[in-house]
Amino acid sequence: MSRQPTRVYVAGASAQLQRARRAMGWVREAPELTLAHDWTAQVQADREAGKQDADLLQVQQRARAFEDFAAIRESDIFWALVPQPDVRTTGLWVELGWALRARDGNQPIRAVCSGDSCRKRLFVAASDAMFSTDSSAFSHIRMAAR
Repeated sequence: MSRQPTRVYVAGASAQLQRARRAMGWVREAPELTLAHDWTAQVQADREAGKQDADLLQVQQRARAFEDFAAIRESDIFWALVPQPDVRTTGLWVELGWALRARDGNQPIRAVCSGDSCRKRLFVAASDAMFSTDSSAFSHIRMAAR
């Protein structure tokens, strides 16, 4: 009987869309992993349409948030791409909190954080593993999936 691929949710700042896409690409290419949800596609489509979160109806914002939350709940690993302190992001931190809270329940979600500012962030310390680079975190995720 073959083992199911490990589901990975990649969270990041929408201001660093290329970084998130690169990490998601790595996950897609690894046979032992599967990407839980690609939120970057919707962000890119919104940008091309000249929209920001504030331009969406509340019902649209809510639906997107709960789509992300559902993907996190269904994940085995939550990977946070921690930005530098000068990069504004809200969603990443809400999602990290959601993943850490789910882990405290009956969800066995492992939280992995990467970025050279990980050690400068208080709540990142609650994660299961921290790495200064995304590539190191990805190597760890692949090993954990085996």
